[in-house]
Amino acid sequence: LAAAATTLAVLCAGQTLAAPQAAAAPVSTADQEVRTSTASEVHATQDTAARAIAAALTDPAWRARVRQAALTSDEVAV
Repeated sequence: LAAAATTLAVLCAGQTLAAPQAAAAPVSTADQEVRTSTASEVHATQDTAARAIAAALTDPAWRARVRQAALTSDEVAV
């Protein structure tokens, strides 16, 4: 039992010594430039997304694919 305990202790010590050392993340981000969006940029992006969704909803082929997927899904009760 003592030999097993010694072997286990040696293996653990070897793994600890071979393990890579942890490094802290950089604290200061003052030197990095942060990109911000203006309200008009956000509005334009939202408008583009809304138009793309509206176009997809009026596309008969897309609606047929969604209908088929819903009807064959196990998660939708028919």
